[in-house]
Amino acid sequence: MSQIYSILLTLADGAWHDSGDFELYSESRQSTLLALLSQLESSGLHLERSDDRRLRWLNPSMPLAVSKIWDGTSALVHRLLNNLEVHFELDSTNHYLRRLGFMSGNVCLAEKQRAGIGRRGRHWHSPLCENIYMSVGWRFEAEPSDLLGLSLG
Repeated sequence: MSQIYSILLTLADGAWHDSGDFELYSESRQSTLLALLSQLESSGLHLERSDDRRLRWLNPSMPLAVSKIWDGTSALVHRLLNNLEVHFELDSTNHYLRRLGFMSGNVCLAEKQRAGIGRRGRHWHSPLCENIYMSVGWRFEAEPSDLLGLSLG
């Protein structure tokens, strides 16, 4: 698990935390913790700080976790999926899968997208940890005319 996700999981309860509550609590790692917290705030995470150097996430949500998603899916889904990835931040989940070659059964989720593109090429604001940004790679044997109504990226 990345250090960013470790911090998000710690803060997801909405309670006040001091540096000792994080895995990166040693004095030598304090600067790393501060840099990661700064990165989270720059990405749009709303943190409140107290006078006694504690902090909390103002509008917490549970970060996406591959293991929890996988555990919550059926055996059929397990057979259909090749790969399930969760990223902290991407330009676009769709672009990411395209770079991989859009293989069937690849699923990509992100906590934040910098350049998400929706239907008809529309862009949208994608705040950190407030929505699910997801793309699924799938190849169909059918002709495009047989797939009317399906949004393809």
